[in-house]
Amino acid sequence: MSSKEVKNALKSARDAIRNKEYKEALKHCKTVLKQEKNNYNAWVFIGVAAAELEQPDQAQGAYKKAAELEPDQLLAWQGLASLYEKCNQINAKDDLPGVYQKLLDLYER
Repeated sequence: MSSKEVKNALKSARDAIRNKEYKEALKHCKTVLKQEKNNYNAWVFIGVAAAELEQPDQAQGAYKKAAELEPDQLLAWQGLASLYEKCNQINAKDDLPGVYQKLLDLYER
């Protein structure tokens, strides 16, 4: 898969999310990750799609992977904050202040 094909797959995933076709978005992202396992955008899109499919564990894992890959990028941290705000799990509420702090640090830069 060439870089152009990766870009096209990511565009298709973004379009699928926009059209609320979350399972389709996941397929496109998995195609990208087979070629580039550390693709930040694919991980963020998986987080979005999984959150919308009410799969919070998968969403959390994807956002955390993206944040680990690109700690200075906002999207993964924003997704994680949004997920934790909606989530009623105790550990999510415990992690939320740290995520907010990271977002504050990034915004201040």
